[in-house]
Amino acid sequence: MKKVWTISLKILAVPAMMGMGILWMAGKVIGEIGSRVLGIFLLFLTCCVIFTIKQANWDGLAVLLMTLAGTFLLVLTAGILS
Repeated sequence: MKKVWTISLKILAVPAMMGMGILWMAGKVIGEIGSRVLGIFLLFLTCCVIFTIKQANWDGLAVLLMTLAGTFLLVLTAGILS
C-alpha cells in the first residue's frame, strides 16, 4: 500500500515541478526583458533632462526629474526583490 502511495505522489510531483520550473524560467526571461526596457527608458529620460536644462525649461525639468526618480525607484525595488 505504501509503495502505491509513493508512486502516485511521484506521478503528481513531476508535472508540478516541471510547471513550476517553466513559470520560474518565464519570470526570469520577462524580468530580463523588462529591465532592459526600463534601462533604455532611463537613458531616454536622462537625455530629456539634459535637453530641458539646456532649454532652461524648469517646469518641464521638475516633471522629468520626478518621472526619472520614480522609474529609478521602480528599477531599484525590482532589483532588491529579485
